[in-house]
Amino acid sequence: MAKRGRKPLPTKILKIRGSWRAELRKDEPDLEVSIPAMPDWLSAEAKREWYRISLILVRRGLLTELDGTVLALYCQAYADYLDALKWCEKMPGLIRAKNGTLIQSPAIGLRNTAWRNVLRAAAEFGMSPGGRSGIALSKGKSKQKKTTPFRIG
Repeated sequence: MAKRGRKPLPTKILKIRGSWRAELRKDEPDLEVSIPAMPDWLSAEAKREWYRISLILVRRGLLTELDGTVLALYCQAYADYLDALKWCEKMPGLIRAKNGTLIQSPAIGLRNTAWRNVLRAAAEFGMSPGGRSGIALSKGKSKQKKTTPFRIG
C-alpha cells in the first residue's frame, strides 16, 4: 500500500531551508557526493544530457552514487522527448482514422508522455522551479569524491 501525503524531503534540503524538522531526522544516511557510473544502455542523446547535468548536480551537492538509476531515467526521458519532438515536426497534429474521423497524431501522445516523465524525474533533483522552491543551493564546497571531467563527443 502506498504512503499517504507528500514524499518526505531529504534532511539536507530541510537544513538548507532552515527547518527545525531537520534535527528530528537523524537516521538518514549522509552519502558522499559523486557522479555515479553511467549505464551503457543510454542513447547517445541521453549520454550527452548525463554529462551536462551530472556535473551541475555534483557542484550543487545533489548527486550520489545511489542516484544513478534516477539520473539515467531522467536522461533517457529527456532524449525520448527530443525524439518525440522530431516526430511531431514530421507528422501533422491530426490524422484521419480508418473510419474517417480526425484523431490526434500518436507522435503528440508520445511527446506528452515523455514531457511528463522528464518533469517527474527532474523534480527528484530539484531541477524545476517547483522542486527548488524554498531551497537555497549551497555555493560552497561539499564533501566530494574526486571525479574526472567528461568529454562529450
